[in-house]
Amino acid sequence: MLALYQWPGPQQRLKSKQGKPGNRFLPLLGILLFGLSHCALLLQKPAPTPRFVFDTANVLSDIEALAVDAQLVDINQETGAEVVVLTILSTNGVPIEQYASRKANDLGIGREGIDDGILILIALKDRTVRIAVGRGLENTVTDIQARAILNQRMLPEFRNGHFAAGLTRGIIRLKELIPLANLPPPAAKK
Repeated sequence: MLALYQWPGPQQRLKSKQGKPGNRFLPLLGILLFGLSHCALLLQKPAPTPRFVFDTANVLSDIEALAVDAQLVDINQETGAEVVVLTILSTNGVPIEQYASRKANDLGIGREGIDDGILILIALKDRTVRIAVGRGLENTVTDIQARAILNQRMLPEFRNGHFAAGLTRGIIRLKELIPLANLPPPAAKK
């Protein structure tokens, strides 16, 4: 013979095993409040992400990437020039000069018509670095100067695994040179 389950009536439902009629809702209230507090955390402003640093090879910590990015933002705000750092694992056999030129164009580095962009490209596994300079800055940051920045300031730090320090030392020199180009002022903020 089958036993039929009988649903509790309204009076039986109100009585909980703890004794008071509403106590079984306390755990539900706790879960609800816990969930709301986590939603509030999600609504907080996220940490700023770099605008001029693309660290796809993961050679920089988040804090280092933000510090390098802050230096590049300063250059952009002071001169209008755009200096971008891109780290990759490999160029996959493409000469770094060609790869840098193509990436600078793909990323749209530099202002249109002024061509005042600079790309610092690090290919980690290839162990190659390139500073690609836009035409608007070629007379100010020459190939000889770019090579000197790499050899004297950046590469010694890179060889010791200090990528942020090497980038900072190179960026400091670029920050000294770029204003000498007498570029048009940066666009006013809207």
